[in-house]
Amino acid sequence: MASKGRIPFLEADTEKPLQETIDKTLFISSDKNVISQSSFVILTIGTPIDEHLNPQFTLFKNFFEEIISLLNDQQHIIIRSTVYPGTTEKVQALLRQNNKKTTVSFCPAQIAHESKTHLLSAFYQKI
Repeated sequence: MASKGRIPFLEADTEKPLQETIDKTLFISSDKNVISQSSFVILTIGTPIDEHLNPQFTLFKNFFEEIISLLNDQQHIIIRSTVYPGTTEKVQALLRQNNKKTTVSFCPAQIAHESKTHLLSAFYQKI
């Protein structure tokens, strides 16, 4: 949906900026092979939990093990999801264990979906 210039959730004043950037400076793909061509990789994986609602790192670990060969030291990965504390550090450690200097940051998804664009000026997020 977003790859066609439409926002998949209620969000005021966002379709025009999306339509202006999609396939120009913003590329959306589920094909992991495009990662090697990207300067910034925005990862949106939800919080994986077990049957007792305990957070699990396995999904992230498996994903990064799949894409590790596609990453380079000039890239920056932005984890844009609701994840449990320590996930960014674990991802960074996994990358370092594989001799990757790829940088990682976390951008929490805590702003109400209906009013992100209006609240962004009130909530400063440093990425």
